[in-house]
Amino acid sequence: MNTSMEVQVLQWFERVLAQAPDQRRAWLAAQGLSKDMEARVVRLLDADAAAVAASFLPETIVTRNP
Repeated sequence: MNTSMEVQVLQWFERVLAQAPDQRRAWLAAQGLSKDMEARVVRLLDADAAAVAASFLPETIVTRNP
């Protein structure tokens, strides 16, 4: 991938992040991007979602006293 395409992918990623989370993929699909460009942006969305999910503790570290 060349630098110009990398910049475009990041620009589209920023645009799609501005959309409501439940509308992002549909919005992206409606933009008429090439399959390659859309796939690259989707990979960034997936990586972003995984990073957000991993940033939360799976269990509380504070125990409640009854």
